[in-house]
Amino acid sequence: MTRLGQMIEDEKLRYAEKYGEERAEEAERQMAKRMLSNGIPVETILKCSTLLSRRDIEKLAESAAR
Repeated sequence: MTRLGQMIEDEKLRYAEKYGEERAEEAERQMAKRMLSNGIPVETILKCSTLLSRRDIEKLAESAAR
């Protein structure tokens, strides 16, 4: 493979990793919103979440309360 071809393949892999992470985080955010709407406490959601921080979940809770 040429150097240019390798650079293109590397860039494709980086894009796929980033895109996959973004989709996973969005899916977890949606799940946290549903959990909050069903009255599940932030602490419980935090124990189940691997991608969202406490602040992320608290922001979702604040916006859901509005």
